Amino acid sequence: MSNKYLNKLLRMSKRIPASEYLRALIGIWVYTSSDITGNICKILRTSRIYINQDSRFVYSIDPWKIIWARGKKIVSNNTPAYERILKYGLKELCPSDINPSVEKRRRVLDGVIAYATKLQKAVEHSNHPDKAIIAAQLTNMQTKPASDFREALQRILFANSLIWQAGHRLNGLGHLDSILEPYYTEGVSDGTLTRAAAKDLLRDFLKALHEYYWYKSQVLVGDTGQIIILGGDDGKGGYVHNDLTELFLELSKELVLPDPKILLRVNKNTPRRLYELSLDSIATGCGAPLFTNDDVVIPQLIAFGYDKEDAYKYGTSACWEPLMVGKSSDANNAASLNLLKPLLAVFDKEKLSDITLFDDLFSAYAKSLSNEVQNVFALSQAKPFVEAPLLSLFMDLDDPSKDISEGGCKYNGVGITTVGMANAVNSLQNIKNLVFDSKELSLSELNSKRVEGFSAEWAKELKENAIFGHDLEGATELTEKIKVVVSTEIADFRTNLGGKAKFGLSSPSYIDSGKTTGASFDGRDVGEPLAVHISGASGLAPTELVSFASGLDYSGNKFNGNVVDFFVSPNFTKNNYDKFVDFLMLSQKRGYFQMQMNVVSAKTLTEARKNPKAFPDLVVRVWGFSAYFKDLPDSYKDVLIERALAAESR
Repeated sequence: MSNKYLNKLLRMSKRIPASEYLRALIGIWVYTSSDITGNICKILRTSRIYINQDSRFVYSIDPWKIIWARGKKIVSNNTPAYERILKYGLKELCPSDINPSVEKRRRVLDGVIAYATKLQKAVEHSNHPDKAIIAAQLTNMQTKPASDFREALQRILFANSLIWQAGHRLNGLGHLDSILEPYYTEGVSDGTLTRAAAKDLLRDFLKALHEYYWYKSQVLVGDTGQIIILGGDDGKGGYVHNDLTELFLELSKELVLPDPKILLRVNKNTPRRLYELSLDSIATGCGAPLFTNDDVVIPQLIAFGYDKEDAYKYGTSACWEPLMVGKSSDANNAASLNLLKPLLAVFDKEKLSDITLFDDLFSAYAKSLSNEVQNVFALSQAKPFVEAPLLSLFMDLDDPSKDISEGGCKYNGVGITTVGMANAVNSLQNIKNLVFDSKELSLSELNSKRVEGFSAEWAKELKENAIFGHDLEGATELTEKIKVVVSTEIADFRTNLGGKAKFGLSSPSYIDSGKTTGASFDGRDVGEPLAVHISGASGLAPTELVSFASGLDYSGNKFNGNVVDFFVSPNFTKNNYDKFVDFLMLSQKRGYFQMQMNVVSAKTLTEARKNPKAFPDLVVRVWGFSAYFKDLPDSYKDVLIERALAAESR
């Protein structure tokens, strides 16, 4: 069994009583991909039902039934078309075509219907106070559209639990304010629903989705990919939002849960009220919402080749990577590219005395980087996808006769994340200054200092000369030159399903990649973390960082997530509330791609690291998700503390 599943079992052991864990571990079932259809049906037949009587909804996942795709990849980092289960009964979800792919889907659908009946009977035999209502909803779901707001929420939970149970990971939740609006509006209009009642239902809905966050988590606890998309451009330059948009933001502030997470799409016409609600939520420390700028993102999606109608309805994969919701199998987290390593490889492999000009050095780096890009993309296609009959039921397939894993979606691309851009840019600038401009050192002499370990004085000076994120000469130019190398290299790349490739400047791997990367010319020591997303060095103001990020080129294939990331102290947002809302609105107009922030003090983080029991509910933003601080490895805690201290030094 892979480390991923062993880690999951370890997390389970910390969440439930030891006696229950041992009993369950003895009876755990791990299903391989040899017969994915049969194994999904078997899981649906044998999975245990868990009913929370304190919730208005039933949401059950059996964590002891696991799908393991040996030698293949399970389609993940996706967002299904939840509208399908709202508009149709279960029995209408499978096409009538006769072919092996559809037949597998039909077998799984039979299993889903049988599971719905099993769930209904379990509810009827429970002591749940609303068992009659829930049982009726589950009966109605088999043959009819959703009848009201509460049933619509129950259906989304049902489909979501099945997708997780079938082994798919990092599952998004889509445009919930949009797809739920008809049921909300009808209920309010006919007097069967009030805003307050809807908020109570949404509160239980969010709590239900949070129940299994430890099971759903991937690399770190909290890394679930459960993103709720709110708001957005209406396709005519206007802005679409409704009561539900505000309710979700209000609940984000109230609940302060790390999961599910909120992403707010903004444009030049986003109301100030939504920015205020967003800041109220972010100020709790939960790190949500993440802002994504429709005025910048959508034109790039259309230019890349996504249909205009789909582009205006974009969502995200797991964290921030743009995705066509319900219509895409794009593997947007297929691999991570370390932009710094190829530069260090030049110093390890090339004859440095032959490099006499900075342009020659950059050419050597570009060649090394191109080779690394080829290796990373080849690796991203090394394993085929295993069939996904259950997920395909909940996708708006372009070719319903095909499974999502076979190219049934309209879009079948691939995306990589990149890490170390700031380190590479700052390293190149320091090399240029010390070797080619001032001629203070030769390349060999500078590299010797790096290999031997920079002295504290040297490291301090190198760090102080950082230009990435600043409005300084060379910062944008070097960043763009590196991006052009990657962009050119992947321009003609095609996936096994014929899709195109894209990349972005944000990645979750800044700590793991740093561990295997040698010391660098930006003053970073061997094994230390790489820079986080589009962020700056100590003392860099968010206004300057946003200005820098807004000046970058996101055209072509350069849009697979580009997140401005910074820290702000709680006292600053509290004492400058209106001005900070102004900053959020003006930053959107400047033209950032995406933006997120932590609002927490270094003092709080330091105390929480020393005494986690005193801060059990402290939530922080990590890379594209939020998590309880106590659940994070020490290496992540240290990075957060270091960045908070740097922000407070401004």
